[in-house]
Amino acid sequence: MDGARPRPYSGRMPSTVLFDLDGTLTDPAPGIIGSFRKALADLGHEPPPYETLGWIIGPALRLSFPKVMGEGADAEAAVERYRVHYRAGGMYDLTLYPGMMDAVTAIGTASERMFVCTAKPEPYAIPIVERFGYAPHFQRVYGAALDGSLESRNRASIPPIP
Repeated sequence: MDGARPRPYSGRMPSTVLFDLDGTLTDPAPGIIGSFRKALADLGHEPPPYETLGWIIGPALRLSFPKVMGEGADAEAAVERYRVHYRAGGMYDLTLYPGMMDAVTAIGTASERMFVCTAKPEPYAIPIVERFGYAPHFQRVYGAALDGSLESRNRASIPPIP
C-alpha cells in the first residue's frame, strides 16, 4: 500500500460496482469441468473424476491442462478442444446463485454504474450475461482475450492437484 488508510464505510453505495462472473453471478462448474474432461478425452488422456476438478475454475486453462496432462503437454491443443465443447453448449451449462438476480437488481438501483469484470474470455462472458438476464443491469462486460494476452502466467497461483 502507499500508506493511505482506507476510509471507513460511509453507509452509501459506491457509485461504481464491479461483479465477477464465475463464482459470483453464476456457478459455472458443470460446463467448465465437463468441457475440460471432454478435451482431455479427445486428446487421449483419462479425465480425472469430476469431483476432483473444482480447482480448474479460475486459473488460466493454459496453466491447468499441464497439471493434469503433464509438463510438456500441448496445452494449446487442449485449450482448443476445450473451446469446441464449451462453445457447443458447455458455456451455458451453469446455474445462477439463488437470490443473486435480486441482489444485482437492488445494488443497481442504489449505484450509478455496474460492470462485469471477469477472467473468462469476453466472447463467452457477454453471451452468458445476456442469456441469463443480467445484461440490462450492466453498462459493459469486460473479459479476457482469447489469445491469452491478458492471462496470468503465474503457475504458483494454481493449487496442487488433490
